[in-house]
Amino acid sequence: RELQSRAANAAVPLWAECESQEGEYLHSRRGLLIAPIESDDPRLPIVRKRFRMLGRMMGRALREGFVLPVPLTVDFFHALRGDNMRYDALPHPGDGLAGEFLGACARFETAMRRREAEDGAVDRRKWAEAPDWSQHYFYPMEVSSHPFSVYASAANFTAYGASGTPLCLGGEDREVSVDNVAEFVQLAFEFWTGSGIQAQVDEIREGLREVVGRNVNVLWAFEAHELRHLLCGGEKVNWTSEELAEHVHLAGGFSKDTEVVVWLRELLVEMDHDKRARFLDFVTSCPRLPPEGVKGLSIIIQPLPGGPSLLPTSRACARTLNLPVYPSKEALATKLMTAILSSTGHHES
Repeated sequence: RELQSRAANAAVPLWAECESQEGEYLHSRRGLLIAPIESDDPRLPIVRKRFRMLGRMMGRALREGFVLPVPLTVDFFHALRGDNMRYDALPHPGDGLAGEFLGACARFETAMRRREAEDGAVDRRKWAEAPDWSQHYFYPMEVSSHPFSVYASAANFTAYGASGTPLCLGGEDREVSVDNVAEFVQLAFEFWTGSGIQAQVDEIREGLREVVGRNVNVLWAFEAHELRHLLCGGEKVNWTSEELAEHVHLAGGFSKDTEVVVWLRELLVEMDHDKRARFLDFVTSCPRLPPEGVKGLSIIIQPLPGGPSLLPTSRACARTLNLPVYPSKEALATKLMTAILSSTGHHES
């Protein structure tokens, strides 16, 4: 989780900034995007070292069969494969990433090019000054209806549209307008998917090669979404009571029919996605399922002596949940949620 630390990222910018400044860790609905950085930025050497380390981690994950606990975007793997990228690789409105106006401009530019291809010349100014421009291009964000110019008046030629690295000489002082929005989007696209991330991508590939060797080339036979699933696990935490009963290992006298174990299965099925992810993080230090699902978790549940006043504990390196015997399902639910919602990272109790 240190790779997602907001404070660490402020000092060594690995990932794109998030719109929300709340919480200890970076989080967006889409996942983490590589933060573009200039080749002469004094922070680049340490950034490169961190991405080399990430590449080694990815190699070990592949070799040893564990899931990388970092929510990477599909576009991260497109860049790693060297795929041709599209404008939708930029920050999207609604993702929670800084630069959402840039994403809205990219959508607008894509729509204008499509109209020009279909209808010939298009009056871009007319479309840009539509009172509901924001409703079309900031979707699914809930924003008031405003024309393009209202947002453009606060934007400039920088990486995030209002802050970050200048995209051209004097970019921080150059305003975005309907006349230059195409240039703005293209310069940003080249920086976000090319020159601004090439050094980082090269380091990831080299780190992978150090661990996997020449076999690393086999990875490029997989599509970007397949690599994400292989390395980062399933995006959704889905399981059934039957899967849990079959694949969760029990020890210390627990059996599938032990009352507290039955209650635990019921609670895990009833949990929403976020709470399931927190449970996985508590027990395994990774909030996602491995590619093979519950079967690949290898979680062990065993009794914790000491009585029902204790909270459950975990030993993440052994994927073990130590569970007191509680007198009711309600008591189990209260103690379990207290434990998993107040704990992060590795748990070696």
